[in-house]
Amino acid sequence: MGITDPAWFPDGSRLAFVNATPNYSSRSGGRVWHVVATGDTAKPLTGEKIEVRSPCYSPEGRRIAYFVSNEDLDFEIWVWNLDEREPRKVVMHKDIIPLRLCWSRDGKDLIYCAEGRFWKVAAEGGQPREIPFVARLRFSQYQPNLRSVQFPRPEQDQRARGHMGLEISPDGKKIAAIALGRLWAWDVGKEPTAVSKLPMSASGICWSPDNSEVAWSAGVPGSV
Repeated sequence: MGITDPAWFPDGSRLAFVNATPNYSSRSGGRVWHVVATGDTAKPLTGEKIEVRSPCYSPEGRRIAYFVSNEDLDFEIWVWNLDEREPRKVVMHKDIIPLRLCWSRDGKDLIYCAEGRFWKVAAEGGQPREIPFVARLRFSQYQPNLRSVQFPRPEQDQRARGHMGLEISPDGKKIAAIALGRLWAWDVGKEPTAVSKLPMSASGICWSPDNSEVAWSAGVPGSV
């Protein structure tokens, strides 16, 4: 579990937060808890059956709003008057971004993002209204001067610049490596020799204690 989405009470005396479920993702959440800001045992605010995102106290502190994911994986906005027993749904909107929910200063409206735009809905419920805006951005973009790619000609020898395993023998006299789909072995100070053809997935290499053999692994990860 993980603690996410902290939210201050208006007077700064306590915090609400979400204790996320183990499968927490952008489409899930958890139970809302609250705790005094000086530190104490946290207490739950919401039940265990709903997964909540981004709780937010109203300006007067008597209500709390949050996102709830429904069965269709669409997000709804709920408001709970803390003097009442049950919360109520305010609005359901397609493509809500459940990362930030704000109250208006007078506590009459809630502001949120959906469909790539800003929206406002009355805290008592009703038809959401779009908040139009225009943003003009200016920035400079670095244009790297890249060299043209030079591919080798057919049958042209190329120096190998990487390997999938490299190991010195226990006695320090031999080296083994996996590169270019081959197992290579050689005495220190001499030229490498291709010992065997290996699968392209071969990696890792380990000498036997008596310096006579090497072991490696190969295959698709997870296909045991």
